Amino acid sequence: MRLAGRKHFVVWEKITLVGLAVAAIAITELMGVSQKWQDAVFYTVVVFAVATMALRPAWGRTVFWRTLILVFLLHVLVLIPIVPALPIGSIGIPKLPLVLTGLIETLLIVVVLWHRAVRSKHY
Repeated sequence: MRLAGRKHFVVWEKITLVGLAVAAIAITELMGVSQKWQDAVFYTVVVFAVATMALRPAWGRTVFWRTLILVFLLHVLVLIPIVPALPIGSIGIPKLPLVLTGLIETLLIVVVLWHRAVRSKHY
């Protein structure tokens, strides 16, 4: 799999992704957050970590970071009213729809971020 000029994730990126996911779970557990919101936080961390790491070549562009912040805020604003309405099973939000939604959202975020970063001449 080719990611923004590279062939694959390197080891430190995989370790970072797993570390962020574990930290999200641990923090929400310590805070006593409901299972729905734990799933939402985990989902958000994974989606944005993968999208950000996939676009490492664009990290030096300020427009990339500004766009990432705007996309994150939009994500949160959309997620806040949706999470309470989601069905919950014995282990939280059903995982298959969550994974499929995460893949689609990650791809959309990557496309938007890359498009904005490449079009921009501001470094």
